[in-house]
Amino acid sequence: MSFPGKFAKLSTAASSHSPIFLRVVRLIYSKEVRILMESVWQDIRFCVRMLLKSPIFTVVVVLTLAFGIGANSAIFTVINAVLLQPLPFEKPAELMFVHDKTPAFQMTSITYLNYLDWRNQTQTFEGLAASRLATVTLSGMGEPERIGVRLATANFFQLLRVKPLLGRLYRPDEDKPGAAPVIVLTYQSWKNRFAGAMDILGKTITLNSEIYTIIGVLPQEFQYFQSVDGCIPLHPWAATLPDDRSWRPNLYALGRLKPGTTIQEVQAEFDVISRQLEEKYPETNKGSQALVVPLTEMVVRGVRPSLLIMLAAVALVLLIACANVANLFLARASSRSKEIAIRSACGASRGRIIRQLVTESLLLGLVGGGVGLLVAHWGVEFLVKFALPSLPRAAGVRIDLQVLGFTLLLSIGTGLLFGLVPAFQVARIDLRESLNDEAKGSTASAQQQRLRSLLVISEVSLALVLLIGTGLMIKSFFRLQQVAPGFPTTNLLIVDAPMTEKVYARPEQRLAVADQILERLTALPDVKSVSLTTHPPLSGSGLMFHFNIEGRPPKDTTEYTMAAYRSITPNFFETMGMPILQGKVFSDLDSIERPRVVILNATMARTYFPNDNPLGKRIQLGAYPDPKEPWMEVIGIVGDIRQYLEEPVMPEFYVPYAQDPMPTISIIARTRTEPTKLIPQIRSFLREVDRTLPMAKPRTMDEIIQWAVVQPRNRTILISIFAGVALLLSAIGVYGVMAYSVSQRIYEIGIRVALGAQERDIFALILGQAMSLAFIGIGFGLASSLALTQFLRSFLFNVTSTDPATFVATSILLFSVAILASFLPARKAAKTEPMVAIRFDALDS
Repeated sequence: MSFPGKFAKLSTAASSHSPIFLRVVRLIYSKEVRILMESVWQDIRFCVRMLLKSPIFTVVVVLTLAFGIGANSAIFTVINAVLLQPLPFEKPAELMFVHDKTPAFQMTSITYLNYLDWRNQTQTFEGLAASRLATVTLSGMGEPERIGVRLATANFFQLLRVKPLLGRLYRPDEDKPGAAPVIVLTYQSWKNRFAGAMDILGKTITLNSEIYTIIGVLPQEFQYFQSVDGCIPLHPWAATLPDDRSWRPNLYALGRLKPGTTIQEVQAEFDVISRQLEEKYPETNKGSQALVVPLTEMVVRGVRPSLLIMLAAVALVLLIACANVANLFLARASSRSKEIAIRSACGASRGRIIRQLVTESLLLGLVGGGVGLLVAHWGVEFLVKFALPSLPRAAGVRIDLQVLGFTLLLSIGTGLLFGLVPAFQVARIDLRESLNDEAKGSTASAQQQRLRSLLVISEVSLALVLLIGTGLMIKSFFRLQQVAPGFPTTNLLIVDAPMTEKVYARPEQRLAVADQILERLTALPDVKSVSLTTHPPLSGSGLMFHFNIEGRPPKDTTEYTMAAYRSITPNFFETMGMPILQGKVFSDLDSIERPRVVILNATMARTYFPNDNPLGKRIQLGAYPDPKEPWMEVIGIVGDIRQYLEEPVMPEFYVPYAQDPMPTISIIARTRTEPTKLIPQIRSFLREVDRTLPMAKPRTMDEIIQWAVVQPRNRTILISIFAGVALLLSAIGVYGVMAYSVSQRIYEIGIRVALGAQERDIFALILGQAMSLAFIGIGFGLASSLALTQFLRSFLFNVTSTDPATFVATSILLFSVAILASFLPARKAAKTEPMVAIRFDALDS
């Protein structure tokens, strides 16, 4: 059917539509648009033919762009899912997270009693819920194991506006002390532990030796950002807490704004409530302030800086790739100068030529983007599984329409970025000069050479910024690895074996279990020493207790003293290999009936007794003196060990396990052979002691240390990969410019040689040009790095963001690579024979 016929048919079909639709149809089928579309289609077909004639050029450009675009798309995929997508709740912008700020901590958990006051007094929230994470023992389903649960108030789900997938959520009457225990399973737990059974409602599971009835299953999208097996009521647990406002049991609050309420109004209200509580309870609340922040911000605060740093790194790589491709286009355009001049002579306008060249670059950008999607797919898997294993909302990280749109825009933008400038340069070619046999060395070539040099300078400066940032992170990581934990780490096994408080409610019961474990493990021939502790070193967990020193009571909360607290068996220091600096260690005589004793680490002794000998001094648990709390005499000082490799050693004190037998214990065994060989025997012994005792997280100390540095290591590896690619692309760019420069100056070099120039003179001439480009690029790169590396401060350990050694070393490295890249072109130029150069020029003419 002819075009008029098609138009008439469409016009008839569109008669029932709006006039706007009719106008659009007419525009699409107008003569001008048809001519334009036919012209564009001709450009595309011509571009395809030209690119197929240059397969090496096409493959190099596509692969270069694919890596740059793919890396950016992979990082954007993660950022889109984690930072940009709204939380999977109704009106997530209304959800607020509430935590405490105290004189000692910028951010800390809240106290349960303060939460009750906030909940009762707030007028700006629809409601205020509280929740905390906890680890419990699951038994009755094979081997006992430790699982995570979330303790939450009944209004927690109401505020999130979550509806169960199966069954129901627990009611307020079930969130009270004495109520029958109930649990709502998460979707993952329902699928993994119960195979998605539809008859799960009403069945029971045993947690901490207590039977819980399953009343519901949460939807798949509900994760609340931590992997747990279920949610249980909070208030029955809270009823066991001490009546103490200084007790912070890892509890946080969640609120939803009332309609029309702003976060500023909520914060102002909580400021008033905080001041009232401070006046009413000055001993515990002085200087304490409730802070309200959007829930979304709290979810991503730990990963936002890392993701943005990675995005900046891959953006630099893409810019360097674009500069390289632009250089390739300029070199290719030079070989096509006569073709373009002939097309101009045949009537092609400058705009028509520019459109043809830009179409070519856009086509390559789109193909590179298409291949880049494959790179992005692999990159996303790598990021989620390797580089960012603790990524929140990881289940939502996938390539979706937003990512496809981003990749499309990035491909088009990249094509324009590397294609426009070369296209305009080529379109400015003088027709007469291009067709003139004597046009060699024309102004157009000089302009292109200057542009190519400018692109190389940009590559070098961008690469240096990335190299310096990478160098700082590598140096930081090496220094982190060199941190001494304070004890020998070889042949050290740690196994958690927590006791259930309901079964082991009395201290003597816990001591009996501890004695049995120590007796059985000590008898093993492969065990050199074994001990128990409430919190093993470098575990990232532990108790922080307020304490006061006899004769030095605190004046207010600003003088509160706090230190890490660890309950241990007598041979703990021997097992760990920790030095005894003063005094003595605990003995089996330090029982619950004897006077309380305590041992300080060196940091605590130095911090709180700077001018005194701590031995013989007494301290007491609690923020202020309490006649009901026993005093503990300092009997020794031991060396420091670390809880976190990246943080300074904190003040810490140790008490005998016999005087404070907590239910949560970890076994620490120093072995004569491979520590993991001991795991089956420990599992067997625990079964014999109590079949409900779980053996949780068996690991060696070397594994703990490796895990402690896994995030900095993975981040450093990833940035190093990007920096290596940037360095390679910069070297290719320098080589390309110098090779092109030699080819353009071959006639000039031949004349220089004919006039008496030596090989070393020609070599120095070409090498000097490369050195000039490298020096200028490094200068710009250093200036940029001084400003940009400030954003790396939070990632660096014992390294300043302006570390001179790193700046100098990376500059020398990049300069050396640039010189090496220009060595072959310089050597080729130095070997030029005068007659060959003149003959080449004549033939080329």
